[in-house]
Amino acid sequence: SEILDRHSDVVVETVGQISKGLVGHPRYRHFEEIRGVDEFAKFLGGRDWKIGLSPLHDSPFNASKTDNKYRLYAAASIAGIYSDIEPYRDSVEDGKTGLLADAKAESWIRRIERLIGSSELRSKIVENSKLDIRKRYDSREVSMQYYNFLSKILEAPTILAVSADGRYKADGLVNLSANGTIKLKTIDSRS
Repeated sequence: SEILDRHSDVVVETVGQISKGLVGHPRYRHFEEIRGVDEFAKFLGGRDWKIGLSPLHDSPFNASKTDNKYRLYAAASIAGIYSDIEPYRDSVEDGKTGLLADAKAESWIRRIERLIGSSELRSKIVENSKLDIRKRYDSREVSMQYYNFLSKILEAPTILAVSADGRYKADGLVNLSANGTIKLKTIDSRS
C-alpha cells in the first residue's frame, strides 16, 4: 500500500497468492495461479511489467527450487527483485542482473522504490540479465553442464550405509547449483 500511496502511476499485479492488504485498492489486480512455465511465460508476454518480484521464504524446500523466475523475467525484459536465498543468490548479481532483498518488508520497499525511481537502472538490469541468461542457458552451454555433471556422478558413486537403528550416512550426494557448479555432500542422520 505504501508504494501505491506514493506513486499514482504504479499498478500492482499479483499471481497466485492474494495480497490481502491491497484487496479493494483500485490499482491492485490479482490473477489466479498459472500452472506451467510455458503458460506463465505467455502471461508475462501479455503484461507490461517493468518490475517483477520473486519473494521466497528461506527454507530447504525453496532452496531446492530453480531460478525460473529470474530467467523468465529476463526473457520478458522485466527488472527483477529476488529473495536473497538460493537459488537466486547463485544466479543474480545484485545491482547488475537484478536486486536481492532480505526477508524484511523495508528491504523490499527500498528496492522497489529504487527501481521505480530509476529507469536507467531498470534498463541496465534488463540488458545484463538478458546477456547472462543467453550466456549461461544457451543450449550448447547447458548440454556441456549436463555432460560434466553426469561425468562427475559416474566418477563419484553414491555410497549409502544404513545401520540397524535406521540411521544413515550418504557420501557423494551430488547437487548441481544454478551456476553450474557441482557440490558433493555428505549427509549423516545423526547430525
